[in-house]
Amino acid sequence: MVFEMYVADTVSPVLPAWMPQKVFSFSIGLFVGEVNEATVSELSGKVSSEREFGLFVSAGGFNKRARDFAFSKRHLKLIDGDELVQLVYQYYPQLDAKYKGMIPLRSVYIPETLTE
Repeated sequence: MVFEMYVADTVSPVLPAWMPQKVFSFSIGLFVGEVNEATVSELSGKVSSEREFGLFVSAGGFNKRARDFAFSKRHLKLIDGDELVQLVYQYYPQLDAKYKGMIPLRSVYIPETLTE
């Protein structure tokens, strides 16, 4: 698991609506397996002030107690694998070319069959 602290000196126009727009700093936890309440609580303890935000990304998801714990905290957001993929799709056009190179996606249009 990784907990990293980042300091945001400007507000990014790409920040999702659920993330506070006046964040001073935030911590990110990255995890592969299912995450429990104790692990989420550990990240929560690292973001104690009102000007900090905790973001926990887990491809394996979160158990119910972890989700309930995070829901009770205004400064904490959990993102599971499905939501991470949705965020990539949603914000992909706004990503820097460097990151688009790491995740090379392209739009594909599939015609619908008209039925009468």
